Amino acid sequence: MSRLVPPRFPAPSGVGKPSSVPPGRGQGGQTPVQKAQEEYLNLQRQIALKAEQTAAEKLISGLVEPPTINYSAIQDMEQGNSLSIYPKNQKKFEEEGVVAPPGGSYLNPRTQEDLTGRKALAGIISINPEKGTGSLKIHPEETEVVGSPDEKGATLIKTNLFKKEKGWKWLNAPKGYENATTLISVENKGKHYYTLKTLFPKGVNLQTYPTSKTEPRLRPTTKGFVKLGDVVGKVNIRGNQHPVYNTISAFAQGGLVDKPLYPR
Repeated sequence: MSRLVPPRFPAPSGVGKPSSVPPGRGQGGQTPVQKAQEEYLNLQRQIALKAEQTAAEKLISGLVEPPTINYSAIQDMEQGNSLSIYPKNQKKFEEEGVVAPPGGSYLNPRTQEDLTGRKALAGIISINPEKGTGSLKIHPEETEVVGSPDEKGATLIKTNLFKKEKGWKWLNAPKGYENATTLISVENKGKHYYTLKTLFPKGVNLQTYPTSKTEPRLRPTTKGFVKLGDVVGKVNIRGNQHPVYNTISAFAQGGLVDKPLYPR
């Protein structure tokens, strides 16, 4: 009988040969320190990637709240630190036999100080549910920059009081405002929105538009973005239906985050 001979397999590469890796280095020519550093960097990359994926998943699923608005100056005003403003239009000056400033004036009703052109730190226009009339208040502090004029996409936001006699009527009045005869009109990018309260948490300019052909020429103004609140009513304006919001805020895009005083 022939003798069985066990098969022979080639030796693994490098076995039986002198190592070409210098002493103190692993495969690939890395020192233990370099290898540890690389493993640490890879771990950090994996953690960062996981964080990005989690954030994206939350954004897609709607778990991330949109930025709210910093209302600290508004809260300060509503705690009493505010100044009432009387917008006196040209017609009222003329009725008194006084030469009217072009466009009218914003006056301090207590001192009659002319505050036209003032840049206030914050402002509030609101409708009184009992009287049904509007009022304008500003923060007593001034600011150099109103709104977010340098923000990409920011546009002018002009406001004024809109009297019922100018052509609107309630279709569905919010509770407590059934007898209101004034709304606040907010103009932005050629559209008009109507509300019971307008907030200027990023400041407001007591601006006049004297070259306008008709009233209103006194229009508190800022530059930024409009945030609409909840629809609480509906009006008919010269045959067209429009929603009425509880609040409309003018804010800076992405601006920062405080607990919202007025939820959307």
